[in-house]
Amino acid sequence: MKVSEIIEQTGEEEAVLDALMQITKMTKTELYLAKEIDEEVIDSVLDIIEQYKGGTPLAYLLGKTYFCNEYFFINDKVLVPRQETEGLVLTAMEEVTKDMIRGVEEERQKGKYSVLDLCTGSGCVGISIALLHKSLNKDIHFNHSLKVTASDISKPAVLLARQNQKLHSVGNIEIIMSNLFDEIKGKFDLIVCNPPYVKTFEIGIEDKRILREPRIALDGGLDGLYFYRKILTESKKYLKKDGSIIFEIGNKQGHDVTQIAFENKFRKVEIRKDIANIDRICIVRQ
Repeated sequence: MKVSEIIEQTGEEEAVLDALMQITKMTKTELYLAKEIDEEVIDSVLDIIEQYKGGTPLAYLLGKTYFCNEYFFINDKVLVPRQETEGLVLTAMEEVTKDMIRGVEEERQKGKYSVLDLCTGSGCVGISIALLHKSLNKDIHFNHSLKVTASDISKPAVLLARQNQKLHSVGNIEIIMSNLFDEIKGKFDLIVCNPPYVKTFEIGIEDKRILREPRIALDGGLDGLYFYRKILTESKKYLKKDGSIIFEIGNKQGHDVTQIAFENKFRKVEIRKDIANIDRICIVRQ
């Protein structure tokens, strides 16, 4: 059976290709050029697609997902990384690069830069920042060190994030268990966070598959804003002078998060929309 026949039989092109690429280690082009797919592989793929159609996220079935051009281990104890969250990483890297070039403080001029990744889940955000910084240093001969601290309240999430740290061989990241700032020490140039931001009674309304993901990673309280309030209220003592916070936010949350930031005496807030023109990134500056 050819790839096109499997897709026609299941009606799931993207999921079939993702499954085949992970199982066979072949590229899309190689798969389409293949005359036949091994029968055992086909059986495995058909079983995966059946479970996927039944509501299980594909990443849980494959045990991995693709994020910022890298694979990450995933299990049902963490939120499945979304493509939209890559915007959080890229925005953070813009901030890191600008701050390092600007050298606002003497500490930054010495090349020391610290990032805190709250609600890290699988670790994909903090690890991606560390990997992109390493690439940046190599490509443009930056001589700045970066230290990432990533935290999560969930022990299974922390263990998985450490697996991903090992997978990508990143040494400049410390992954700890903490309920937001409870176990956090020191101050940071940048805080990044993709917090739970779905309203409690709206979880699963648009996509039933989301009900298979851990509620703790989704539930942002009755109005979806609990974690923004909590973080913005407590964060100033963990930020260095001129430090920033970058959040992922949900649709139509830009105005409310902006108000919360101003109520907590932050001087500037920028809301960025994604390609669907939906509120997605919030940058808060002291």
